[in-house]
Amino acid sequence: MNAKKHENDPFNLIKAGMFVLLVILIVLSAKWMKPVCLADDPWLFQNVDVLPRKGDITTEILILVRGDPIQGSLWHLYVFYDDLCLLKRVPSAQIGKTAVYRHSWDVTVKAPPELPYSSYSTKTNKHKIKIMVEDEQGQRSFYETEFKIVEFILTPQSWDKLSPEQLELMKGEPGEIGPPGESIQGPQGELGQQGPPGQGGSPGIPGESFQGPIGPRGLPGIPAKPLIANSALILGIILAIVFFMHWKNHLGEVSE
Repeated sequence: MNAKKHENDPFNLIKAGMFVLLVILIVLSAKWMKPVCLADDPWLFQNVDVLPRKGDITTEILILVRGDPIQGSLWHLYVFYDDLCLLKRVPSAQIGKTAVYRHSWDVTVKAPPELPYSSYSTKTNKHKIKIMVEDEQGQRSFYETEFKIVEFILTPQSWDKLSPEQLELMKGEPGEIGPPGESIQGPQGELGQQGPPGQGGSPGIPGESFQGPIGPRGLPGIPAKPLIANSALILGIILAIVFFMHWKNHLGEVSE
């Protein structure tokens, strides 16, 4: 009888309910204290902070990562923004000249200044920031959060990707034509230095050639016959001298 009364005691039911509620709170707290791991690999994060969680393409996003364990072998950090890799293979800092590395990163990134990464529409203004840590065995752990674009800043990279409707919305209606400005000529500047000589011109067109009038007839030349006679006389004298010398030498040989 007393045992049955003890079982139906409302105070015991309240204590059992509080115990169950305490267990649930402990489980949820353990889940909330760590970010969601997207891989089955061992957990490599001790703490991750991403600040701020909203801004525009000029906002510096500070990312603080602490590994678990805080030091050990060489690890690498990756940071992704949607499908873009902003930081790749950032090594953990070496402690002095030892082979021990500190698994701690303080890095800053910015939202890419082009569409759709800088979009602030209600459907696309929330962008995913994914942080990945990889140890020397290739095991990886991931942490994800969101960055909200609150203001769109147009850049030359984004202009070509705007739709015709967006262009019309941004241009708006044309304003009134303003009054003409004053045109006041300034003082004349100083004479500049002489420039380099220019290229030579192309050859000119050949001029017309006209034959002039025939001139007066000249005086007659020296007759050719006396010149021929004199030449024959000189040649005869030379031959006579040669013959005489040859004959003299022949007589000398005969007398000997």
